[in-house]
Formats: sequence, structure tokens, C-alpha cells
Amino acid sequence: MAQTRATPENEDRLLGAARDGDENAFASLVEPYRPELHAHCYRMLGSVQDAEDTLQEVLLRAWKALDRFEGRSSLRSWLYTIATNTCLNLIARRPKRVLPIDYAPAPLKPAAGVHSVEGDLLRHDAADALTRMVGAAAKAGVGEIGLQSGYRSFATQQRSYAYQVDLRGTAKADLVSARPGYSEHQSGLTGDLVACTAGRCGSLDELARSAQGRWLAAHAWEYGWVVRYEPGRTGETGYLSEPWHLRYLGTELSTAYRAGGFHTLEEFFGLPAAPDYHR
Repeated sequence: MAQTRATPENEDRLLGAARDGDENAFASLVEPYRPELHAHCYRMLGSVQDAEDTLQEVLLRAWKALDRFEGRSSLRSWLYTIATNTCLNLIARRPKRVLPIDYAPAPLKPAAGVHSVEGDLLRHDAADALTRMVGAAAKAGVGEIGLQSGYRSFATQQRSYAYQVDLRGTAKADLVSARPGYSEHQSGLTGDLVACTAGRCGSLDELARSAQGRWLAAHAWEYGWVVRYEPGRTGETGYLSEPWHLRYLGTELSTAYRAGGFHTLEEFFGLPAAPDYHR
């Protein structure tokens, strides 16, 4: 049976008691979040046993760090951040596994009701989330949002990167195009979005100046998406600003990302800066 979460008043009372060293209060405080935290760890680790073990570590870390919880985000978001970082630490200790160059997530599908310019495929959960987000934008009256490009195969990445190298040279190409095998688009969790009017879509560069672009910057996180490459973050991500390039995280992580005031996935996941990711 699902646990009922405490009211804000009771949660504050339990939090205060837990900070004073009351282990029972801490157990009552976090118990309602255990099932979803376990599910989150399982999604990241792919192992029920690893998820169970990691959840125990997550709660131990939360207990020890409770004095540092300042309430700037919700308790739920704070616990998700600890869980995500703990899972990533475990993943980093695992033997490295290299995906084949012909990797494609399954199942891939088009985002229903979304105008597609080039590649219309995304991983199924990202496709469904994009449909919901585009529908919400239209309902809000900001206009139509289209998908310029979704999933990209290794071969497509080769062609795209070669074109950018011919156009700009290698050093500048690396700031705007992933090297083959390193593109987030191959995950099926990334979409390049554009603003459209009556089925005709503008360029990627025009999105940021449009009502659709401003709406996405403010609301994409509500549907599990975040703007991946923000201005002034090249030293962390390796890329120039791309307001059209959105990455699907799922609503649990995107909510924690937003609440924590993060601007890069490197910062959010506690990863090293990646300007030289390909070396």
C-alpha cells in the first residue's frame, strides 16, 4: 500500500525532529518517497538488487547530510538528487561497456501530432512527452512547435559532422556538432525543435527569438525536457549555446534539475567538464 505523504506542516515537524537526531522521525519523513526512489534507482541501474542496495545508501547519505538541506528545493527533489548521484557513482565503478556504433534505442516512434522537418523518431517515452509538451504549448497560445531532428544513426552523424568540418574546420565544427558516436541524438532522447506557423517551420537559430522558444525555456522542464546547451556554458559542455537542443530526462529528474537551479547535465550529475569529451 502506498504511503501517504505528510502535510507541509507535519513534514516540517518531522524534519525538525530528525535534525535533532530522531531516527524514527527521519524514517517517517522519507518512507513515502521510498517506492519512487527505488523505481528511479532501478531505471538507472537496471538491477533490482543494485537498486535496493543503493536506496539504503541514499537514505544513509540523506540522514548524514540533513543539516545541509536548506529547503531551497522540495525534500523530494533533494532526495532525487542524492539518489541520482549515488547511482552515477555506482555506474562509474562498473566495468566500462561500449555500445555498438549501430546502437538504436527500442522502440523508436514518431511523436504523434508533432510536425517533423527531417528526422521524426524518438525513444517511445521521449516521443510521448514531446507530444504532451507541444500540445500544451499550443493550448497556451504560443504557436506550433516542430521537430527538426530527433534520433540520428551513426551514419547520419558521420555525414553531419563531415559537413560541419568542411564548412568551418575541425575546431569550430567541434563547438556545434558532436563527433560521430558521441551525439546525444543517438540515444533517442534529444530533439532539435523549431517554431512553426501553419505547417511552415523556421530555422533553429530563430527559435530563441520566438514565443515558442521563450515558452520552452520556461516550461519544458514540466514535461521532462531541459535545454541542454545554455549560453556561457561552453567550458562545461563543450558546445556553444543551442536553445533549440532539448534533452529528455523524465519529469522526476527535470523537476530536480529546475528546482536545484542547474544549467548543465555535467553539473547536475556531478560529472567533470566535457570540452574535450572526444579525447
